[in-house]
Amino acid sequence: MKKFLFLCLTALILQASCFAYDAEVDGIYYNLNTASRTAEVTYLSTVNNYTAYKGSVDIPSIVKYDNTTYVVTSIGNSALAYCSDLTSVTIPESVTSIGKYAFQESYCLTEVTIPSSVTSIGEQAFYWCSSLTSVTIPNSVTSIESYTFAYCDSLTSMTIPNSVISIGKSAFYHCYHLSSVTIPEFVTSIGESVFNYCSSLTSVTIPNSVTSIEDYAFQNCRSLTSVTIPDGVTSIGNSAFEGCSSLTSITIPEDVTSIGSYAFRDCTGLTKATINSSTSGTYTFSGCNSLKEATIGSSVTNIGTSVFDTCESLESVVIGSSVTEIEDYVFWFCTNLSSVISLNLEPPTCASNTFGYVDTSSCTLTVPEGSKDAYSVANVWKEFYNIVEDPSLGVNAASATDDEQEVSRYTLDGKQVNTPQKGVNIIRYSYGTTKKVLVK
Repeated sequence: MKKFLFLCLTALILQASCFAYDAEVDGIYYNLNTASRTAEVTYLSTVNNYTAYKGSVDIPSIVKYDNTTYVVTSIGNSALAYCSDLTSVTIPESVTSIGKYAFQESYCLTEVTIPSSVTSIGEQAFYWCSSLTSVTIPNSVTSIESYTFAYCDSLTSMTIPNSVISIGKSAFYHCYHLSSVTIPEFVTSIGESVFNYCSSLTSVTIPNSVTSIEDYAFQNCRSLTSVTIPDGVTSIGNSAFEGCSSLTSITIPEDVTSIGSYAFRDCTGLTKATINSSTSGTYTFSGCNSLKEATIGSSVTNIGTSVFDTCESLESVVIGSSVTEIEDYVFWFCTNLSSVISLNLEPPTCASNTFGYVDTSSCTLTVPEGSKDAYSVANVWKEFYNIVEDPSLGVNAASATDDEQEVSRYTLDGKQVNTPQKGVNIIRYSYGTTKKVLVK
């Protein structure tokens, strides 16, 4: 008998603990703060919340219970989560916060109105709301937390207000139908996997405020056709743009000091790549099998392992004047490489497999005037049958006459500069002549 009573009491305690609310008014469940007379929308049960909210739910700004009026100020953690029949929610202006997991896995939710009073939206708030097609984030919100809209497969557009200064990890992960997004001008970092697997994303605007693009940020954005990396970016993470198969060209700006492995691997639509940064990364463009043209700028001193590995369509590459070392497998299996231009007077040190499977008997190596002999005896470089000198790449290959004045000066990639820059400078003179000068 005692055992039976104990079991009954235990069952009652467990059942009571499943229910999280203080009051239920008109089908909405609340936790009440009697001291501040505020109410938080909450869930029916931790065990079975699936039927708690159905159809369209209009949350009131005030609620009366037990002869007391409460102001509804928040949507609590998991409040409307797992509600499989919930289709739309209207949130009143009295609400200032939406908690973690608030609408998580409410698969039929198509519409939610977030008022301008809301200042915070918790992580995973709309996680896997797979029917949600659009949502407007008010200007009062300053951050989008981790996984907030992850797996919102039907979300087609997103306006992120200028008030937002941070976007958390995987915030829009796997939003298959998201086609365009503008990142606000005060965001400084694009977090890990923020747009990973947004396979319909065709365009993205990255503001000049951004200094880092984290690991996997745009990985597998297969419809992304173009992206401009701002000059202020200093780091690009591992696999940041890996698998962006519709990208056709990319320029890595000179302020970048760190590039993670596989940053642009398997960008199979990429035809042109320019590295102006001080580093090249490793496996950076590996598997970019449509890449035809690559330029390594004068800021790069070392070309990392397998940067252009298996870029089978690569035809020409320009190696900057500051490059002193080219690591293993950099041009491995670049079987169509027909032109290599090295701007350094001294042959960079190469690993034994730097040009593995490149046909050095037919590929032309072009070097600065006066450096052919050095390349002809240097390890790896000496394997090129056809080494030619280009007078225009030599130091002061052609000097101006006394009465000619320099009108303008450009770097090899076409950027106008006011002072001599390390590497090849293109100088335009007053009589219309144009000459190349190698500045060391």
